[in-house]
Amino acid sequence: MGVIETVWLNEKAKWNNCIERLKQNSNTVIITWFEDTLHQLENLITQANLPTSTLFPSRQVTHDHIKNVPVIFAEHYPLHHKEKELYKKLHLTQAEVYSSLDEPLFKHFGSNRLVEITNRINCQENEPVHHRLVNAAIKKAQEEIASMVALEQGATSQAGWLMRNLTA
Repeated sequence: MGVIETVWLNEKAKWNNCIERLKQNSNTVIITWFEDTLHQLENLITQANLPTSTLFPSRQVTHDHIKNVPVIFAEHYPLHHKEKELYKKLHLTQAEVYSSLDEPLFKHFGSNRLVEITNRINCQENEPVHHRLVNAAIKKAQEEIASMVALEQGATSQAGWLMRNLTA
């Protein structure tokens, strides 16, 4: 199972590129892990006068929804094994995940250092960051989070999930 990490410098760039992907191919399925992300994307897609019919929360998407169409995950779930379970359930051989360096999950593992590096090498806002070190950092952060969570509590946002599950 391969994961294509498409990391943007900020959330605005990530959402703009989600909308652009939908404009290029209106069949693109976008999957969210959290309700707050779903509602935020619904609003943005509606404002762009695009249909929201290919936007799904992770708990409702099925293999039939994604057959023969491009799929984007609009964020990471904090626990890597939960992502793997869904990828398996959907029979995905590859998943593309859009993230931004200002998301709570990234901030949790020190994305400010990555932001400094991208600023030094003059990365543009609409230019995604693709690097194996970023991929490894995401997976490592998810594994560290998993080691700290004894009993997972649900939440409507990534920030809420981290707050509910990682407070001592």
